[in-house]
Amino acid sequence: MSTTSSQTYIEHRMELLSSLIIDDRSPLPQNHATPPSHNIVTIHCDHFPKLNFLTLRDIGPVARIVNGHSLTSLKLQALLHDTWDELFDLLRSCPALEYLKLASLEAESTAIDDGASHHIVEMRHLRTLTLKDFCEPRGMLSLLAYFALPRTARINVSTYMNAGDIDDEPGGSGETVFAHMFPEDKTSSSVFSDIRSMQIVLSHKCLDLGASTSKVPSADTYSITASCNLVGSQFNPKSIQKQIMLELCTALSTSLKTLHIHVEAHDDYGGGSATESWKSLYTAFPRLEYLYAGGPSISFFADFLRDLGPDLPVQPSPLPWPKLKLIKFANTSTKEDPVESEVLIQSITTSLCNRRDAASGKCLRRLTLVFPEAPPRLETYLGQLRRVTAKLVYTVRGERIVLDNGVPIAG
Repeated sequence: MSTTSSQTYIEHRMELLSSLIIDDRSPLPQNHATPPSHNIVTIHCDHFPKLNFLTLRDIGPVARIVNGHSLTSLKLQALLHDTWDELFDLLRSCPALEYLKLASLEAESTAIDDGASHHIVEMRHLRTLTLKDFCEPRGMLSLLAYFALPRTARINVSTYMNAGDIDDEPGGSGETVFAHMFPEDKTSSSVFSDIRSMQIVLSHKCLDLGASTSKVPSADTYSITASCNLVGSQFNPKSIQKQIMLELCTALSTSLKTLHIHVEAHDDYGGGSATESWKSLYTAFPRLEYLYAGGPSISFFADFLRDLGPDLPVQPSPLPWPKLKLIKFANTSTKEDPVESEVLIQSITTSLCNRRDAASGKCLRRLTLVFPEAPPRLETYLGQLRRVTAKLVYTVRGERIVLDNGVPIAG
């Protein structure tokens, strides 16, 4: 049933009602128009013993829920709270929730007494939590510190960013890209302190993030997925990439094991070197075991390949990511450029051969290469790369070939 908060019949007992939407945005037909109530709307779920699905949208003052033990799905949209305590009290009334969506919520005061244990909201049955378009995005994921969620709960975040919010140079006065979504205290929630895998995909119009408590990337293990729509056409993809990499160092704990950075093909990819941004990742995540790096041009890879496998005999510092076992490099360019393709695979070969020599012959467990077209002299470079990894996988034009002990295996 869909209605508004001004209808008195929502206070009556309806034993068979399973779904209720209270939406004060939708105008009523003229012959049903009722002056809006200035009293707080109270949903007595005892009146609706079979109510499973409840949506509250654009209600003011904010509604209260009493005895919502039957509710398994709750959506709150465009509500203004005096403090987040009002939201916490409302959620405590719904202990059986499995699906919770909080969209476009605001609070007059976002201050929360961190020392007060009574703020914790137990949601032990929750399967999916969706956070979308908060007026103050800095507080979106900070609320998670006050939610007691099962480790299997999936968290989806959706927000947006305007082109003018990002400076061309990292560390400028512009807004952060995503770090504001993460609490400064990573121990405030196991969701943040236990993150082992981070996936970043930057396309023309969207930035997608995926964080998991498992070091092996899998759609079944992601704990947090975040999507940020890029509004406008003036984004510099490399500037965003550099900013993201710097923010990773503060947003995540040092226990990260898997890092996935993918930048889709873009005509305007450029904007200086990202070498310093990569260097910040080496020290921030010393336990990294799996690296995926996909980019649209040789400049994307040039920013880190020389560090990954420095020229010998000069080795001014220890190798970055000494625990690295798995590497996947992908050329995301959509243009056929044999010269650049060969420069790229040659640079990869030189870097990884140098890394093996610097590591006293220690090889990778698996190396994967993805190219849109076969680079010139591909077999020559693959022959050299066979010496740096136990298993070599390469994909050209969608065809995947696995080399195990030098013998091709169907992909």
